[in-house]
Amino acid sequence: MQELMDDKDIFVPSIITALIEKMADMRFPTPVFWYFVLCSAMRVIRQNLSEEMFRETIEHCMEEQNDYVDGLKDNIEEDNRH
Repeated sequence: MQELMDDKDIFVPSIITALIEKMADMRFPTPVFWYFVLCSAMRVIRQNLSEEMFRETIEHCMEEQNDYVDGLKDNIEEDNRH
């Protein structure tokens, strides 16, 4: 599993690009579309993991996204200081 996670940065951008292209075709409001994507991904992940591993995966993902958003906020604040 860790080996696959190490390759995340290679594959995630192309997955996001494909999803954005599909979003344009479907014409859902942006938050609704991404909510559907999230629900779909969680369903597939859950079917392939134990409950404990699923919860750890979701927690890891949430922490990673919080770190990403915090980094964006820090960059904005730093840009505003200059």
